[in-house]
Amino acid sequence: MARRQALDKAMQGKAVDIDCADLSQSHLYHNQQLAAGLVVDATPAIYREDGVPFQAAYTDPNFFPFLGIEK
Repeated sequence: MARRQALDKAMQGKAVDIDCADLSQSHLYHNQQLAAGLVVDATPAIYREDGVPFQAAYTDPNFFPFLGIEK
């Protein structure tokens, strides 16, 4: 119920008190550490039609030529 009331206040542009939160420790830190490894695994791979993977950053100037796209 408290979360709903806090969200209602925030959506109305009112200040929301966080007095019920324990700010001395982060309850999300452990999950962030676990998820950090998943980000790398979840990055999509780019392959050409012939199955060759693109193994560089998307900002690499060879990205579009690799896909056969001319800018």
